[in-house]
Amino acid sequence: MMKKFSKVDRETVEAINLFAGTDIDIDGKEEVIDMCKAWEDQKNEGRELGREEGREEGRELGERQKIISQIVKKLQKDKSVAEIADDLEEKEEVIAPIYEAALSMSRIMTLRKSMSFLRKIRSWHSSCRYWQ
Repeated sequence: MMKKFSKVDRETVEAINLFAGTDIDIDGKEEVIDMCKAWEDQKNEGRELGREEGREEGRELGERQKIISQIVKKLQKDKSVAEIADDLEEKEEVIAPIYEAALSMSRIMTLRKSMSFLRKIRSWHSSCRYWQ
């Protein structure tokens, strides 16, 4: 059954391209197209396109992570938004939201560490004979 549809005439392939939105390559000289090879080529092109899009998204994500990391490091050195923007050669409008988010997370982490420390003190205090 596969052999019946493996070779398809040029007009049928043009119709498939039109209705399915595919871009099966039609060599100007060929009157009969090997559809098995054509579908395999389409699949491989789709995979390569997906890989390239994935690589591009990865690069963009990496760039964002790097700038966030740099902002956090400069925040830890008590630099202002203006100073960080100047250091990183970015606009303050780009830096400010990341700075504010990092500052909020820093405060939350400090609060969590303080609460953890207080729990340890309470635990130690309640187990210590001296205080009983």
